[in-house]
Amino acid sequence: MNRQRLVSLALTLVLAIPVAGVRHSSAQPSPGPSASASASAPAPVTSVDAEILVLHASNSGGGIDPKVRDLPQLKKPPFSSYNSYRVLSQNRVPLPLGKVTDTTLPNNGTFRLSFKESLPPARFKLAASILQPDGKPFLPMLEVALPYNEFFFVGAQSHTDNKQEGKLVLAVRLLK
Repeated sequence: MNRQRLVSLALTLVLAIPVAGVRHSSAQPSPGPSASASASAPAPVTSVDAEILVLHASNSGGGIDPKVRDLPQLKKPPFSSYNSYRVLSQNRVPLPLGKVTDTTLPNNGTFRLSFKESLPPARFKLAASILQPDGKPFLPMLEVALPYNEFFFVGAQSHTDNKQEGKLVLAVRLLK
């Protein structure tokens, strides 16, 4: 199997890069509400805002966009197999509890994101998936739990941008 095919396979399989605080939700079920919760407990979070960065990864030799240059995940496999990352879009989207938010990707696919539940302490379960332009699943539903300001990555569909072949990589974090 050639290197490009291996990289493509690895990126397709990468759902969430394991960084501190990010885990697949299937690791442990979330505990139910405590019977000893007091009236002074913080109000439940019913909406969060997410920042969604759509990146184009390639080996064009163009370097890493200054907006994402300091993200350590891009310097580790499988992302380090690309030497260029360009930010194609950067959007802040509200995620109301239990609602699905769709973002159209440059290849006319859809990135689907939803806020599933709040987890103690100050962590949030999100569900993410990618649909192909024809509406068929590219990436089935993935669940992650993370705190504010910590990125998780989802990828990667093939995409040609400015005649440069590469992959779409999505970086998502919750904003306070």
